[in-house]
Amino acid sequence: MATIDQRRPGSWRARVRLPGFVLKTRTFDAQAESEVWAERVERELKNGHDTIPNLSAEPTLSEALARYGREITRDRKSQVQERRRIARWSRRALSALKLPKLNPQHFVKFRDERLHGGIKMRPAPVMRVTKDAGAWKSALQPPACW
Repeated sequence: MATIDQRRPGSWRARVRLPGFVLKTRTFDAQAESEVWAERVERELKNGHDTIPNLSAEPTLSEALARYGREITRDRKSQVQERRRIARWSRRALSALKLPKLNPQHFVKFRDERLHGGIKMRPAPVMRVTKDAGAWKSALQPPACW
């Protein structure tokens, strides 16, 4: 159920509270804006779409890679190399981030740090990280069955 109240002159707060969902709150300059927002959020929640996901329930990159290793890699020809790559990625600090927080820029930054951090890299690993950075964008969205 949505509640709209005036906090101070020119400031309106919309609150949407439904059983089973976290309280959603937002402040607006106009009452009409707050009502439109509250109706939209309430409709989305009733349709089963949580507009603000619970990050604590989301897996980290390391957890997602481990699951990928268990469920996908075992059926691939290149499973030895893939498991080795998964193990290396799981040891990196980047793997502690939650999936929704990751973006290709994280991987580009990682690549640039390796290139300019004194680590001598041949072209193939650099290209692999660059290629992976683009592939991560779609891969970071876990399948609906997860």
